[in-house]
Amino acid sequence: MELKVVEQKPLKRIYYNFLAICSAIIVGSLILFLSGYGFFQYAIWATKLKDIFLLLVICLAGIFFFYQQAQRKKLVQYSNFDDKIRFYESFYRNRNWWQVFSCVISCFLLLITHRLIFLAFCLWDLVTMLIAYPSPAMIRKDLGDEEIMVN
Repeated sequence: MELKVVEQKPLKRIYYNFLAICSAIIVGSLILFLSGYGFFQYAIWATKLKDIFLLLVICLAGIFFFYQQAQRKKLVQYSNFDDKIRFYESFYRNRNWWQVFSCVISCFLLLITHRLIFLAFCLWDLVTMLIAYPSPAMIRKDLGDEEIMVN
């Protein structure tokens, strides 16, 4: 029986880097929001721009969902464990890039519309980023193997 060990340190490094990026984006936009700064907060066309961005994000989220599903299937098909781990690190990094993209869009919409609902979206993005911590249980679930030891 082959001993399967996953190093958690590279995944934690990826996670903390992306968490710092999202936190900086949210804090920066929150400071701008609280100071009353907004890009086009009184323009009527800003509402249409907001609708376009929301529709774009929904479409991109759907595309990204199907892309992630295809990547998960590809991940399961790897027979060499080292290749599987390398692919998983790339998979995890892409997932975190999506979090950053979602965070940027939420903060941008907050500054365009100056509506509190988008502050809630920003905070939701931060919460979902906190949930994405590479815990041993999440790593085992993503890799589809309960016998993996996380170091």
